[in-house]
Amino acid sequence: MGKTGDQSTQASLFQLEEIQEFINKSGSENRPQPPRTETKIVQSNVITMGRYEMSALEKNIIYMLMAEVKANDAAGKAYRISGTKLMRMTDKQIRPSDFIAATKKLNSRLIETEDIKGNYFHTTFLSSATYLKGEGIIEITLSEKIRPYYIELRERFTSMQLDTALNLSGKYSKRLFEILSMHKSFNNPEFRIPVRELKYKLGIIDEKGKDTYANYAIFRSVVLEKSREEINNFEGVDINFDYEEILGQKAGRGRKPVETLIFRVTNLNKQIQLNETIFTALTTEFGLRKDQAIKALQNFSEEDIRKKLYDMRNQKRDGSIRNLGAYAAKTFNVN
Repeated sequence: MGKTGDQSTQASLFQLEEIQEFINKSGSENRPQPPRTETKIVQSNVITMGRYEMSALEKNIIYMLMAEVKANDAAGKAYRISGTKLMRMTDKQIRPSDFIAATKKLNSRLIETEDIKGNYFHTTFLSSATYLKGEGIIEITLSEKIRPYYIELRERFTSMQLDTALNLSGKYSKRLFEILSMHKSFNNPEFRIPVRELKYKLGIIDEKGKDTYANYAIFRSVVLEKSREEINNFEGVDINFDYEEILGQKAGRGRKPVETLIFRVTNLNKQIQLNETIFTALTTEFGLRKDQAIKALQNFSEEDIRKKLYDMRNQKRDGSIRNLGAYAAKTFNVN
């Protein structure tokens, strides 16, 4: 897994005659497109970093609720969530029985978290949730304890794309998207978290300590890798991420366990402003993925990129490079 390096190092505008000629021939369709503008939903970081369990459908109902919440809403307001609208936005058919089951579970879902003063508390998300038969409407009222963490938001909140949050299919992908979105605006969008703590927040380890994915290889595959693939490849997503595994100090022989994860978040809304010409050359002429090109621009100076592009172009001409994309990825350490 690659490292992003110091994100304060960015490639400034510069021109290479050969790259510009390539861009002119390629046309505007090859230019990098920024993440699409869309509805944003927000919640307090108190919720983002809390521990709770929800199915993907339950999360989507909450996301739809978040899109309806307004700062001046009265206490006790009942929000009406349209099942038809949710199906249209996710392009999925959802049976009334599934809506009813999700509504029932939401009524009893608990969150365990700490407020900004470090006080531990747990509470339900909702004070009531009713599925209106024949109307396809879920009527929801937020609990008074949780309400300020969706409405009274002036600082320390997480902003997310509604469309992305709704259409990520996995419940763990959704929760990781929230946590990663919280960090995307930080000056240093890199954070470390013990594996056990992350599992607990995601509900993989229950209150009694039972671990659904005690085998780390399965946890990596089902949670980490599936989430990375889904988030990083989602069309129009505003973040990408990578992670690094830190081994523990297990005594004796045998493989040491992975105890800590370091996540590195790339805010694509910021990075898309990097040199368009070089970005396009890296992704088209040199075959890098979008996230790989961004990391190359982050990790290397203008002079280094200029030299590497020149060298690779010459090597390609003399036939010493067979697979340019793979070679470029290795050169820029973005495999």
